[in-house]
Amino acid sequence: MTMTYDIMTMSFVINKIIIFGVIISVLKIVHCLFEVKMSGSDKLKKITKFNTKFNKILGTEYEAFDIYMSKGLKTHLIKQKHYIASKYVDKLNEIIESPDYIGNHNRNIEIVKVYKENIFISIKLDEKNSRYFVATMFDVKKGK
Repeated sequence: MTMTYDIMTMSFVINKIIIFGVIISVLKIVHCLFEVKMSGSDKLKKITKFNTKFNKILGTEYEAFDIYMSKGLKTHLIKQKHYIASKYVDKLNEIIESPDYIGNHNRNIEIVKVYKENIFISIKLDEKNSRYFVATMFDVKKGK
């Protein structure tokens, strides 16, 4: 009889261990899913806000909105061989806040800032997430 009790006790303990293991596994999966969901916003960095004074030039009526960039923008530019533009990633705030030229094309805001090189950036709306972000950045020759 004691043997039966011991087997039943062991069975009970083993079941509890299995249930505990399943709970831990489920929590790990939920944690991973949460991290994946959050990683989209973790990949973005806020640069500045759109200045509504540009509405008059652009012929738009935008309210002030945040402008973001991908944290991997500089790496992306280097991979695409935009070496000159990559040197100006740290100046995006300045470029957006005080452009030398600004316009819009296909609902994108296009900006050129003149340094030693002319730096062009395009700001686009991510309609899915309702965010404006730097879609592209490259140097343009003075003739263009």
